[in-house]
Amino acid sequence: FKTAAIALHSLNSGGKSDNGGGLFEGMTWRFDAKKEQRQITWFFESEHREAVGKFAKSRVLRVRIENEPKTMEEEDGNGGIGRDYVMTQTVKGKCVGKAFLMEAVPRLQVFWDVDESTVIGTSTGGDFMAPVSSQPTIPGTAMSWSKTSATTSSSSRRSKKVSSFSSSNRKELQPEPGIYVRGIWVRKPSIPNTLMCFFGSRLQVSGRDRNDVHEEELLDAVAYVFRKCNNVERLKCLLEPLRGGSGGAAKRGTTSTPTTTARTKRGGGAHGGSWLLKSPRFLNQIWMMDKHRDFILYRILQIPPNAIFVSSRTTKSTDPFLRWAADFLKKRGAPLVPIEAGANRYLFEEVNEVDLTDRCVRILNEDLKHKKGEKDQENVEVLRLAFRKILVFMGLGGGRRGAVNAKVVFSPDVTVAFVHNGRYVFVPEAPLTRELLVKVLNVCQCHLVGADGEKFSSLVQALFEVLPAGRARTLMTVEDVEKVVERAKEVKKENANFLMHSRGKEDAESGKSARKPATTRRNVEDLTGDDDESPSSISPARGGGLDLGVGEGTRAVTPSIDLEAQIAHATRKTGRKRKGSNRDDDDDGLDSIIPEAEFGSDDAGSDSCLRPSSALQSVSVNDSLGGGSLLCDERTVSDIQHNSWGLSTKARLAALRQILDEAVEVVRRSKPSLSPLLSRVRHGYDSSNNTYEAFCDGKRIVVNLYVYMPRLSSRLTSISSALAAAPKTLLHDLVVTVTHELAHFLQPNAGHGPAWRDSHMAMLVEVMAMLELKELPSHSSSSSA
Repeated sequence: FKTAAIALHSLNSGGKSDNGGGLFEGMTWRFDAKKEQRQITWFFESEHREAVGKFAKSRVLRVRIENEPKTMEEEDGNGGIGRDYVMTQTVKGKCVGKAFLMEAVPRLQVFWDVDESTVIGTSTGGDFMAPVSSQPTIPGTAMSWSKTSATTSSSSRRSKKVSSFSSSNRKELQPEPGIYVRGIWVRKPSIPNTLMCFFGSRLQVSGRDRNDVHEEELLDAVAYVFRKCNNVERLKCLLEPLRGGSGGAAKRGTTSTPTTTARTKRGGGAHGGSWLLKSPRFLNQIWMMDKHRDFILYRILQIPPNAIFVSSRTTKSTDPFLRWAADFLKKRGAPLVPIEAGANRYLFEEVNEVDLTDRCVRILNEDLKHKKGEKDQENVEVLRLAFRKILVFMGLGGGRRGAVNAKVVFSPDVTVAFVHNGRYVFVPEAPLTRELLVKVLNVCQCHLVGADGEKFSSLVQALFEVLPAGRARTLMTVEDVEKVVERAKEVKKENANFLMHSRGKEDAESGKSARKPATTRRNVEDLTGDDDESPSSISPARGGGLDLGVGEGTRAVTPSIDLEAQIAHATRKTGRKRKGSNRDDDDDGLDSIIPEAEFGSDDAGSDSCLRPSSALQSVSVNDSLGGGSLLCDERTVSDIQHNSWGLSTKARLAALRQILDEAVEVVRRSKPSLSPLLSRVRHGYDSSNNTYEAFCDGKRIVVNLYVYMPRLSSRLTSISSALAAAPKTLLHDLVVTVTHELAHFLQPNAGHGPAWRDSHMAMLVEVMAMLELKELPSHSSSSSA
């Protein structure tokens, strides 16, 4: 009430006197007490006050009270309860009727009508949305206002409105754009220049002054209008620009503008003249909800069910697998939908590599149910026996702790080898050549858990020594593969003897006795056995790499790797910061563990793990995203600042951050001396690049959690449900990623060559030993394989 009284008095700021020269004449309360024969009157007046202390000269609200005896006669026939005490409020003002027509009528739905041909509404309930510009004017609102009354307005918005309706401009008003609840204007609309009207219980007024609505309820109310729309064709036409490209401006014959081009580059999609799409930020929150996203795509825009959205980044990718998968699905009639330029990135989300692999595998499995000809069967048998021997030698044939039991699937439709579900290796059904073996070996080494790096190196060396080059070289039997395996055993034994001889020579020169072979006997593999033995007959202690060698509660580390010395050397600079940097989250103040000049060349062959990444910046996030800070690309920073993500995206990212913290804790507990290096691990989210899991820039390790998002279902909307549904292998994969990058700290000039692999494998031995002993942190949210 006091706010209203002050506002009314302010209308007189341009008048001759405080209470008589303007639009407002006065306000009083009068209380009549008939039994006591007294009358109390409150006069709400404005008064000038001089400056006092820090208070400037101003006009204030003053209440003057008069309490005096008053003779009042009893009313005949109306002496009911409450008639002895009467309170009367009186407000005197000018142009009340005009103000009501100008201010109230456009905001009360009962006074105006809408053009039904422009409405997007429900069949029942009366909820609808419509553009204000297309609505008929309100009869009786063409009022003539003078300049004087316009200048006495207390609101700049009102002043502009009043001055526009002068004696020479008597245009009638249209409904006020806004959100209406039960026919009453509440606040400005989330979609500019739009009427958003809702009835029933779907949307309630909120806020202390009852002038707001909850954003979540508003989103659900708008989505309800879409789902129950009584004119689907009109809604489809309004949402068509979301397709971008030919589905947007080009289809309507409009030309693009700089604003449209800029918005298209951001991936939000231009509204293309549709009044419904003038606020992409608001509607994107609806598109990010799976239940509404699928309805808009398949029911309104009539996209084929199970459509695969691909852009030129996939169809013209330099990655051989992505290019093959896109071509394969297209040839097999899969519903590939090209993503046009400017398409909404929340509706038309490009398929990721995991989903693309799943689609291909489904088709391949259906084809493999049908039997092939005798010739094909004979070739497949040769391939099967050859790769069986290769996988058994690499420790991927089953019966070895810490490694998967890989299964090989051959198909004539596959031209690029790939791994599905971390176990099934799909291999081209082609003549057995050295080139084919090398490609498959690279895939197995990179994507199969437990692949032995030392044996991989030995096999590659043996392949190039035993088998001649040339694509025309075809192996008709498995005898050549047996020779390769035998030579790989010899190479591995030669390397082991060389390392043991070098260690013994160093110990002798330093005056120490050489280490006795008996102390590491259980970690040495018997290379004289037959590779064709069944998986159950393979000794658990056999194999290198991730072979845990755990016996009676002890852990075994590869004797040729002095891991502690490497860690001590790498951690010398971790405790120092540059001058002028005291913040804990200031990565710029960290000294480089790996100076730029010492970065080694990428010695990973054709399957390099050096991939492009965005320039990342640190942004603080709330608890819905896991709290703390997150390193993000420019697009992600904008999404977080504008709260554009849905509940599912937030919950999955927060869950992944917890699992990553758990993976770091697993590594820390398995090797406490790594703690200084593990403090350099940062949470990252690079939504512009999904080709790398993490990178080490010499100062820190950044894990790109965006790559792991598809591992959690998009239907999960809470952190607890996301943690409960996390795959059992996710924790293990993050452990491998973290140790992968830690190995770069330990071997800064080794690239991805043998020295780096040895350090990586030595750390994994320690970690996997702890996982084998079930020494997981107490807060573990996902079990490890």
